[in-house]
Amino acid sequence: MQELKADNPHMIKFTAVLPKGDKVSRLAAVTPTMEQGKVFLPAEAPWLRTLMEELVTFPFASFDDQVDSISQFMNWHKNQNTVKVMRLTGL
Repeated sequence: MQELKADNPHMIKFTAVLPKGDKVSRLAAVTPTMEQGKVFLPAEAPWLRTLMEELVTFPFASFDDQVDSISQFMNWHKNQNTVKVMRLTGL
């Protein structure tokens, strides 16, 4: 958080969120939202294949940072008073 704030003092507001539960539980809590088609990814992006491989092989993949950060955001977002459609772009 300190590095993000130092690098972007006026650009972006950051909020620290402590994750609850383990990575598998966090993803399980938002999987229905994904299955309902409420999460949008671009049709083409240089990082898309890597992200999709990580998503479909979780929790057995070597890397899971993207999956975990997405699930943490989605869990946080569920508890906000905002529009309930998420567009994940530019990851």
